[in-house]
Amino acid sequence: MVPVPAHFRSRAVNQSGVAGDGVVLMCEVDGDLPLRVAWSAAHRPLAPGHSRVMERHTPTGIVTELQLEDLARRDAGPYRCSAANDYGQDEMIIYLTVKGWAVVVAMELGDSLGWAAGAAMELEPPEAPGRVEVLEVASRWVSVAWGAPYSGHAPISHYVVQFREDELGDSPWSNVTVGGGSRTARLGALRPATSYTIRLLAVNDVGAGPPSESTMAVTLQEAPSGPPTDVMAEPTSSESILIRWKPPLVSYSHGEILGYQVAFREVSGATPGAQQVRSVRGRNRLEVTLPSLRQYTRYEVSVRAFNLVGSGPSSPQLYVTTLEGVPDMPPQDLRCTALTSQSVRVRWEPPPLERRNGVVEGYKVFYKHANPRQAKEIKYFSSRNIAFNFLHVVTSTVVEYLSSA
Repeated sequence: MVPVPAHFRSRAVNQSGVAGDGVVLMCEVDGDLPLRVAWSAAHRPLAPGHSRVMERHTPTGIVTELQLEDLARRDAGPYRCSAANDYGQDEMIIYLTVKGWAVVVAMELGDSLGWAAGAAMELEPPEAPGRVEVLEVASRWVSVAWGAPYSGHAPISHYVVQFREDELGDSPWSNVTVGGGSRTARLGALRPATSYTIRLLAVNDVGAGPPSESTMAVTLQEAPSGPPTDVMAEPTSSESILIRWKPPLVSYSHGEILGYQVAFREVSGATPGAQQVRSVRGRNRLEVTLPSLRQYTRYEVSVRAFNLVGSGPSSPQLYVTTLEGVPDMPPQDLRCTALTSQSVRVRWEPPPLERRNGVVEGYKVFYKHANPRQAKEIKYFSSRNIAFNFLHVVTSTVVEYLSSA
């Protein structure tokens, strides 16, 4: 069974109550038991005489209720419901508004008698603020501004700035709350190169007014924060290597990928060679062949993506060796010693290691009579210290040889 962490289906809810009445705030958390749930409110203590918590189990988790009695203006504000189990934690915020009545008192002073008369007027929710204006945009935050709307005969207690990613469609809004005297807000923890829809609600003692017109903001790009994936390298000849890869994950791209940089260097010797870089432009160009490499040589290869801002991290290093080729130097220090009238011993040293271009499997020894009219003969040997007999006595013999990889 897959463990289910504590989580809420909805993370922000608006709720209202009437002054003097009670209200029940409810949050439903899903997840594996045991679940630990707690209520808190930064703007006021949850006194036992004024509030109580009830809890009941559901097939998928727990429902907990916070009951508030005799609502007053001080009860309005955000209430946080936090939940946790052994596999994770989550929280939900309920924005409570309290509706009431305002009394307008008119006073008139006479010559010797003062009197007061009171007239009651119903409070209203505030109107929608004007369209939100984007002031400044960065890669991970946006600052916005707005004008104050009609307050509805009651002071605006706070504003709720709502935003969500356009790519996620009708996903829940994220909320940022600022004071009623604020005219600007900064929205943080955003994703680079992402389009957001932003709107604003004003809230007074009666409740939240309608949202403003929506506006859009696109955060700036950042260099990719993740490498290309599924990088593969394979030799295609003794002097070339084919590199293939896939783009970084979309969440790590932080903008349009413009291309890739393939870094490679020799690592066969004691000291690695100088790093070289081959650039490939285009997000969907996902392979490149590295030509003109050294034969039978080990190379270190990595790939990184780049966008308009810069390059991201490199993929983990891969190691690949070009295929074998023929030796590009002959064996060294050839020596011939006569053994009998019909045989000689031929000795030599192998080519230098870095010039063999593979594993030497053996040698070909060419020999012929000094008389050019005689035919050349060839013998194959795996040792570099050999003796062989001629078919008939010769006064001089020319010996040639080459190695075979």
